Amino acid sequence: LLTNKRTRLGVEATFDNNVMGLVPLDVDTDYLFYFMCSFDMASLANTQSLPSVRGSDVANIRIPVPSNIEQRRIAARLKAQLAAVEDARQAAQAQASELEALHASVYRQAFAGVVPVTVPPEFGDAPEGWRWIKLEDLARLESGHTPSRSRPDWWGGDISWLSLTEIRALDGRWVAQTQLRTNPAGIANSAARILPRGTVCFSRTASVGFVVIMDKPMATSQDFANWVCGEDLDPEFLMHALIRSRKELRAIATGATHKTIYMPALESFHVCLPDRPAQARIVKRLRTQLEAIDEMRQSIQARLADLERLPARLLAEAFSPDDDQSEDVLKMVGHALSDEA
Repeated sequence: LLTNKRTRLGVEATFDNNVMGLVPLDVDTDYLFYFMCSFDMASLANTQSLPSVRGSDVANIRIPVPSNIEQRRIAARLKAQLAAVEDARQAAQAQASELEALHASVYRQAFAGVVPVTVPPEFGDAPEGWRWIKLEDLARLESGHTPSRSRPDWWGGDISWLSLTEIRALDGRWVAQTQLRTNPAGIANSAARILPRGTVCFSRTASVGFVVIMDKPMATSQDFANWVCGEDLDPEFLMHALIRSRKELRAIATGATHKTIYMPALESFHVCLPDRPAQARIVKRLRTQLEAIDEMRQSIQARLADLERLPARLLAEAFSPDDDQSEDVLKMVGHALSDEA
């Protein structure tokens, strides 16, 4: 038992006193192994700052011991079941990887293979009917600010305030409200500003490159660059363009402790885009494709979560005694080859 993990030795070996070994005596090795996998070792752990399990407690674990034939039957069934679960888990993970590749492909296709947001002189060839233009010529760049944390009376109001704490979960969405909120006094006594619906917010510090759109007026921390789009720029097109360019934009972030894209770089952002009607068509198509991908992702994640829980369930069921086996003889297993903690 190593950090609550179980394994079987295929060769002779030694180990230190952080590892506990059980040598099977009158019990099938695989049967013993699977039973120990089913046993909740945490129930034996002490409550010290560094929890550990004593060898004597492990040596005194009692298990149901059916006939040798039954032991081998149970172990063989579990081996086949757990192998099938692992095959299914690997297949689901492969599907998840394929889905991420599809997600990237959808973005490449939507932007005709070009990285649509960059800084000079890194311009790709603009697709036919598209043009490169400085982002500040299409949208007003705004920063954010944090009202003083030492003033609780400036917090907990009805004005949503976007911060890095939840940006990963909100990435790629229209945001109607946030967990953290300020109030008019917090806004009045700081450099924070309430920005209008449709403002595109790009995280520029630490968690660089995540993007949301304000669905309602709100404020942000100073960790965001915020663009209030003009008539020639669809906010959702800009959000997707920034997501498509995420890897390349993260590469321009600098800093030893926390990577940051500073304002001079943000002010030099250029975007490659078609006219407004074409932007709307691209956004509509992307929305449909990304919703379908998100549904598939949720389905795969749910399947993986079920598969992660399934081994424990199979092991528990395999060693749950039937009512008519309540009088089965229990037997102490092996002996612990470890110093007691």
